[in-house]
Amino acid sequence: MIYLDTSALVKLYVRESFTGEMLQLASSHERLASHQVLYVEFHATVARLGRESRVTEDQSRQIKRDFLTAWPTITQVGLTGSLLERAAELAEGFALRGYDSLHLAAADLLRQTVSEPLVFASFDRHLNRAAKLLGMKFPDFIEI
Repeated sequence: MIYLDTSALVKLYVRESFTGEMLQLASSHERLASHQVLYVEFHATVARLGRESRVTEDQSRQIKRDFLTAWPTITQVGLTGSLLERAAELAEGFALRGYDSLHLAAADLLRQTVSEPLVFASFDRHLNRAAKLLGMKFPDFIEI
């Protein structure tokens, strides 16, 4: 299983640095996982890319269609009281942004509860450093 934050997932839909590596990583694992907040973050990111003229309006529509098709196949971690508390602890302890702390708490929960190995994929170095301290494993091409 691969846990994806938004910075990693976007690379599956938008050509940028490490897109090839992310596509290969995703195709080599049976399951992708993320917190449900990724849905909002993904749409916000695609909208920002449109405003920055990094994707056209047609590309933006296609990216969102492709994502919406894939979304039900992604293992989604929802918000619970205990996850919210854990995310708050991680935010304070590692000086993380709110959504980053939710991603880290969700990945940590999956790592502890699923029987298969979990790989953490993010392109945020600060988040990756915190994830490493929690014992997460990473793809070789991601810097920590």
